Order: sequence, then structure tokens, then C-alpha cells
Amino acid sequence: MRNLYRTLFMVFLLGFGQTATAQAVVGRAVVDGQIVVLFDDQTWGYEGESAGGCDQFHAALSFCDPDNIWRTSAKPTPDIIAAYRYDDRHYGQFIIENLGRADGFTNEAMRQVVITGAAAASGIPETEIAILDIIDTKISGYQGETIVYEFNISGLNVVFANTLIVEDKFIIQAMTYSIGSGYSDKHQELQTYLIENTKIELPE
Repeated sequence: MRNLYRTLFMVFLLGFGQTATAQAVVGRAVVDGQIVVLFDDQTWGYEGESAGGCDQFHAALSFCDPDNIWRTSAKPTPDIIAAYRYDDRHYGQFIIENLGRADGFTNEAMRQVVITGAAAASGIPETEIAILDIIDTKISGYQGETIVYEFNISGLNVVFANTLIVEDKFIIQAMTYSIGSGYSDKHQELQTYLIENTKIELPE
């Protein structure tokens, strides 16, 4: 089962395999009683200063969990900037890259990147990746879309719901995936919760 999860994470690494982006959180420290977040570009800020006390894992991206339903899990690679687990069937994760429309990326191009990556990781033709839905979606006022797709890997059906935000200099992926067939009501509920509690604050 561990190899399956590793392969699932590779779906996105093959589809969009850049290195970790600038301003990822690399540490925290306490200064004068306040938690300071240290970023990998040698800048810092107070924890919760822009994130409102949420999990801030990038200078421009944070996730709140007011109902405390997601458990933080180990990031399998540097490309995945944050990973969460709901239960044995449902998982969530985030990717942010310093690429975007200025580099020629569009929602349509990212859709193809995601499907190509899923096919490569699972070893099946792209035609066997079933696109279940494409939904217009907003996160923090930023317009994007959620692509929902299903495929079989190692004998198990897996469904991904991946919200893509493509801006001039950033691409953000906020995604959940589940083991099983179809985009279940529970999976939809978890994806909605994830994106409604994600905060994006891109620099001007």
C-alpha cells in the first residue's frame, strides 16, 4: 500500500515536476514570544500575520482548518508543499510554482499537464484517464477551475479533484484524492472545504 501512495504522489511530480518554489517555509522560531516563519528566500514574517493563525506553508499560501478535520502528514517530496490526511480513503495536498501566464501557461495547458502526468505515473494511455468534470472555481477571489478525473492504478480506482489557479507568476494546485470510484459526495465535500479554507495572497 505504501508503494501505491508513493505512486499517487508521483502523478503530480511527473505531470508538473519543478523544484520547490521560493518562499517556501523552511522553519519557525520564537522571537519575543511570537512565532516567526522563516522562508527559503531568506525572508521572514510573523506566524499568522497574513494567514490569520492558519497553517502557512508559503508566503502566498496558507490553509485553515476550523473544524480540525485534516491531519498534517509528511510531505513525500519537496514539490508538494503541504500534505494532509482525512482518513484511509481521502487525502489532500498543495503545490505552488513560480510559473504562470507570463510563461505561457493557461488553464487548458495545465489541464493537459495534469492528465499527461496521471497517465505517465499510472502507465496507461491518456485516453484511459476519465475526466469526470471541470468546474469553475475561485480561491480567495482568484479564478480557476477544478478538474476531476479518475483512473486505475495497481488495481485500485483513484479519483483526483485538482483546483488549478493560474496567475501571471504563480500556479497553485489545491487538490484532494480518494480511493474508490466516482466523485463521491464525501469527496466533493472535502474538496469544497479545502478550497474554501485556503488563502492566497500573491504579491503585487
